[in-house]
Amino acid sequence: MIIKMSGVVAVGVAMGLALGALSSRPGAQAQAEVRIGVVEYPRALSVAVRQVEERFGRVVTYEDGSYVAPEDTVDVAEKVRSDGTMTRRRREMRGDSIDLVYTPTGASVDAQVGEALARLIAQWNRPAHSGRFRVDRVKGGYHVVPVARKGQSGSAEPYTSPLDATITISSDERDGLEAMTVLAEAISRSSGRLVVEGTMPTKLLKQAKVVLGADDQPAREILWKLLQAIDPALSWQVLCEAGEDSMCAINIHHVGAADGE
Repeated sequence: MIIKMSGVVAVGVAMGLALGALSSRPGAQAQAEVRIGVVEYPRALSVAVRQVEERFGRVVTYEDGSYVAPEDTVDVAEKVRSDGTMTRRRREMRGDSIDLVYTPTGASVDAQVGEALARLIAQWNRPAHSGRFRVDRVKGGYHVVPVARKGQSGSAEPYTSPLDATITISSDERDGLEAMTVLAEAISRSSGRLVVEGTMPTKLLKQAKVVLGADDQPAREILWKLLQAIDPALSWQVLCEAGEDSMCAINIHHVGAADGE
């Protein structure tokens, strides 16, 4: 896999670095209580992960699990006519909550991020919540990855994220948006699951010129290297609809900036 940049200036990194510098002062975060909280919201864990990113200014990617168990979903009307009749019904994720409050023990920002994620995932992986996740530490950030789900019977069963698929892409120069399209198509072919581009910082990606190629390599690794080459402050959330083999969207955001910038 080869990725390189040509003539592109990364933007918006200063805010994330400033947060990191502030948090690195002795006692700046070690004495401050951390609270991560989400109340009755679908994909509550994805929101909690974004809260960790925002507090510490570090990239933490997230990938949805699979929502097929009856207790994990709710039947909703997609559209209601003027006479009140429903035109279509579908299932969506049921709301969930999480409330994590603790005092950090780590001295560095990275240590505190690791501690926050370890506590968050340990709490989420209890039986009351949907699915099981792990945290992978990589150079420059962290990945929150699903490893199990509740099946139709409600029992836990292994789950493999689309980003675990190995992909092959011809090595060519593309802009960042084109690279994301090619990557999503490769993931769809390899995983057997429809994966599309979601929300993106379109201006930044369009300006980036990259040489992207992969030879039977994990999609997560390729996506990570692509975004790190464009801007190390870029992160993602892969969000999937409820149901077996449902569509997933790769949503890209900049840590420390509003979505779409």
